[in-house]
Amino acid sequence: MDGISAKTLLESLIGRIERDPSTKRYRLQGALSDLEYAALEYALAGLNKPRAINDVSPPAVGTSIASSEALNSQLLSSNSAASTGAIGNQQQPSPTSSKAAVAPPPKLIIDAQRNKVEDAEITLCLDFGTAKSKAFATRRNTSGFQLIELGLGQQAGEVLPYPLTSAVWVDESGLLFVGHAALERSFAQHDTERKRLDSLKQQLSQGSEHRLTTRLKEGTENPTSIPLTYGDALTFYLAYLTDMAEAELVRQGHSRYVRRRFALPCWDTDQSRIMEPLLREYLARAQIVADTFRGQWSEGLRAEHVRAVMDQVVEARAAWPMSLIGESVLEPIAAGNSRLQTDEPTRQLVLVIDIGAGTTDFGLFIVVENPDQELFRITPIEGTMLGVRQAGDTVDQILRTTIIKQAEVDANDPSFGLINSQLQLRIREYKERLFQEGSLTFRLSDDRTGIVRLDSLLQSQALGAFREKLEAKCREVLDAAGKDKAGFYDAELRVVLTGGGSTLPMLETLAKGSSEHFGKTLRRRMAPPIPDFLQNRPIAGAYAQLAVALGGALPDLPDTRRPVTTIKGSAVRTVKMPNSWV
Repeated sequence: MDGISAKTLLESLIGRIERDPSTKRYRLQGALSDLEYAALEYALAGLNKPRAINDVSPPAVGTSIASSEALNSQLLSSNSAASTGAIGNQQQPSPTSSKAAVAPPPKLIIDAQRNKVEDAEITLCLDFGTAKSKAFATRRNTSGFQLIELGLGQQAGEVLPYPLTSAVWVDESGLLFVGHAALERSFAQHDTERKRLDSLKQQLSQGSEHRLTTRLKEGTENPTSIPLTYGDALTFYLAYLTDMAEAELVRQGHSRYVRRRFALPCWDTDQSRIMEPLLREYLARAQIVADTFRGQWSEGLRAEHVRAVMDQVVEARAAWPMSLIGESVLEPIAAGNSRLQTDEPTRQLVLVIDIGAGTTDFGLFIVVENPDQELFRITPIEGTMLGVRQAGDTVDQILRTTIIKQAEVDANDPSFGLINSQLQLRIREYKERLFQEGSLTFRLSDDRTGIVRLDSLLQSQALGAFREKLEAKCREVLDAAGKDKAGFYDAELRVVLTGGGSTLPMLETLAKGSSEHFGKTLRRRMAPPIPDFLQNRPIAGAYAQLAVALGGALPDLPDTRRPVTTIKGSAVRTVKMPNSWV
């Protein structure tokens, strides 16, 4: 563990400590996590280690070059005041201007091996998410396939073992940090105007090709003088995700030279036509950036070096490993891929609801399976691939508003800007803790404290309105499928909830009950939250977040047909349905 990680964990731990009014003693809410205990041990070890005034050992991991060298300069000055040695009162040259100036930008690494796939039996899938990104791999074998669980979060020192935080932070020191390190660095600043790049995926989902060439906002998003664009930040993050996924493959004894699929949101036709090939290109250029900066992410990378590498990548377009980037797979299809197969002859109507951080995607499909003929076919219903630009981020904002209200922070308070900006940076961490532990003890930047209970939040009017909006979109999807009234029958509808937000109890109502459409009744049945083949594996608890990456990595994707305009003859049960979900 490094100093920055320990500091963040200890700040979080202190936020859970409250003072008993009757005894005037402090007490801790909840149990210590393994990481919090490790942070305490780290701090104790540091206090027990004597440090002489002339100790100018290298900075801890994550310390910026500028800040560490300034500290060394101060220590040397202190020594000179009490010494008559060779240093004396001689003014030392500025280490920042000499060391940083002479460091040349890295030379682009173009790996010739990227032109071929070393292990064709491995399928890797990258799931680039708004809040968290995941990766999963499988290896085809004689008995079917082997699951290769990629613990990206564990490798990066995150709290959760599988996902990586989707964030980039441009530091005042001139360094770029990515993932969990971006969170840690952002927590240490107190500028109310500074912004962390948290939702890079939205630059694709809600942006445009022109938006990706737009520069980051000077001062707020990029405090350096080095020009960086949203496309640069996107490439930087995708390179990090790519390198971490490949490092996990290598750690488990597999080749890094494997072909990979990538998950694609349910964009509308025009957005998909533009952004799908664009994301493919960004993944290819990110591979070269990943090879160039391999393993260097935790300590930050200098903005001028990142700029130089991005420029070199553009010039090396002919070397982009486009053949390495396999097919895209729609997130609802990937999410449903591991949960739709029953190994029995079935013909069913399935609604997939993927609740991520930035969007909630809906897709209605006709699923036909015949194991004897090795048939597994998914046919989308035209007009039903719809999305809502509200999801986990909406819950974040509701929680933030709840905390502000409970702490009685007035918008006219002079400290409101700092309180709100610091809370905004930490809100996803707070939400995860709330849903894991059932309650959240928070401490704001002005030391106001309070407790939010999960059951109260779930019953709030704001979350009720969010659920009603999703229910309305669900009805819109089903109404779109029933436009051809002659082909709409009373039927059972299998509902698959997936994504990081799918575990919210309030959202289970989307998968239960029944609804009327054009005089016909659809009886909803929720699919099992975890596939049978994962029930006894440690990964089962994280399946909701990993469903897209896992389903996209399965060796065989379903035979996805062109969308059909009618469900006539497809929404009625034609064979016996499996008892596992009835």
